[in-house]
Amino acid sequence: MTSLFATISLSFDDKTKPDDTTLAEEIKILGLSQYLKATEGSPVELPKYVYAGQITGADRLEIHRALHRGLNAILKRLSLHGRFFIETSVDQDWSCCFF
Repeated sequence: MTSLFATISLSFDDKTKPDDTTLAEEIKILGLSQYLKATEGSPVELPKYVYAGQITGADRLEIHRALHRGLNAILKRLSLHGRFFIETSVDQDWSCCFF
C-alpha cells in the first residue's frame, strides 16, 4: 500500500457555473477536500476549486489513474467543461486535461 498527497486544480469555461456544494461533495468521494489542517492544527485555506488530501492505494501510478478517472466521471456527470490539473507526490506525477 502507498499513501500519497494529491492536489486537483479546476478551471471552468466562462459559460460554466458549477454548484460549489455539489462539486465539493463529489470531490469528497475521491478523498479530497478544501478543508485541510496544518501540522499545528490550524486550518489551511486553499484557493477556490483546488482540492487536496492524502490518498491510499496500491501504487502511485494507480492512485494517479484512479484520481484521473474519478474526476473525469464527476465532471461528466455534473456537465462541467474546462481544464483540470492533478498532482501527486512523492515522485511528482502530474497530468493536465480538458474536460
